[in-house]
Amino acid sequence: MISNRVLNRLVRIMTMTLLILANILYTNIQGYDFIVNLKVGQGDSALVSLGSYKLLIDGGPGDYVIHEIGKYMGGDRNIDLVILTHLHADHLLGLLVVLDYYHIDKFVMNNVCLNSPEYKLLIKKLSDQKVPIVYTDYVRINVLDRVLKNIDYSKVSDRCQHFSNLNNSSVITLIEVNAQKYLFMGDAEL
Repeated sequence: MISNRVLNRLVRIMTMTLLILANILYTNIQGYDFIVNLKVGQGDSALVSLGSYKLLIDGGPGDYVIHEIGKYMGGDRNIDLVILTHLHADHLLGLLVVLDYYHIDKFVMNNVCLNSPEYKLLIKKLSDQKVPIVYTDYVRINVLDRVLKNIDYSKVSDRCQHFSNLNNSSVITLIEVNAQKYLFMGDAEL
């Protein structure tokens, strides 16, 4: 029969072992390049890590994105760039939650004429937090030998644009890492 003292010691040892393993796994992810499609239910979201540079593309339909980001970013609460491909709820709503928990350095989206409550809330949160917005329809990111070389944005009109199909307002993002290319198209129906 195991005494309470031995059982408590065993529980403490197992807890410490799990914490050490979790720290090793987290440390192995931090500082490395990766692209991961986050499990956000019905919708899209991808987290891109280029060294210390963090990029989030879309947020999915709800707060799932917060739990998924936490798996890869741990206690880091800074995201360098967020790209909202288009204004459908299954891409936008999760970003409203992200803005409550993370500091965003820059936000990219297309300049679409829309009066939905979710869009108005997004613009209000970005304004309140003084997050600069870049309106564009194309982003190109170049990384060479683990160094972020440049981010190019195509210029779109300062005036909002009307789209009969919001899918076709998607911001297209091309990420080039050395010789590999990754294309994110939102829901564009090209």
